Amino acid sequence: MCAHEETEDWVCRSFKLATAMQAADAQIKAKVLAEATGAAVAATPHPVSGSRAEYDDMLNVLELVASVGLRPSPWEGEELEWTTGIVQGGSHTVHATGDSTGLSVEFPFQSRTSLLTASTREGNPQPGNGVLLVLHLPTSVGEADGLRFAAELSAGSCRP
Repeated sequence: MCAHEETEDWVCRSFKLATAMQAADAQIKAKVLAEATGAAVAATPHPVSGSRAEYDDMLNVLELVASVGLRPSPWEGEELEWTTGIVQGGSHTVHATGDSTGLSVEFPFQSRTSLLTASTREGNPQPGNGVLLVLHLPTSVGEADGLRFAAELSAGSCRP
């Protein structure tokens, strides 16, 4: 996640929430995923207090987020229309359309374009209503190269 002086406060709060949600999600899904793939959960006990019999209460963050997610998406309406206007004027935008419930944007990607869609009509089973962002890249990457490709794309994500 990238930040600058104008977005530092928002980015800091969002990053803290996202990392807490990711930790809770990993705790919930780790055992099931390990069993499904024949792997082992990579976990170590606390060096002083050891393993917990029950989850730490901070992992209840998904319950708090889900209660907010029962409300209509806060992105729907004027917020998304404003975002559409900003994106339409972006220097890297090839084409953008949107309304109060969704947004589609084409960006340059190598010699072609990528497509980013934002939808307030798609809910997430855990956190509920918000905005679903999906980035479609015009490329085919085999399973063996997928992790390397994702790492390469992420490596340059915060360059000025």
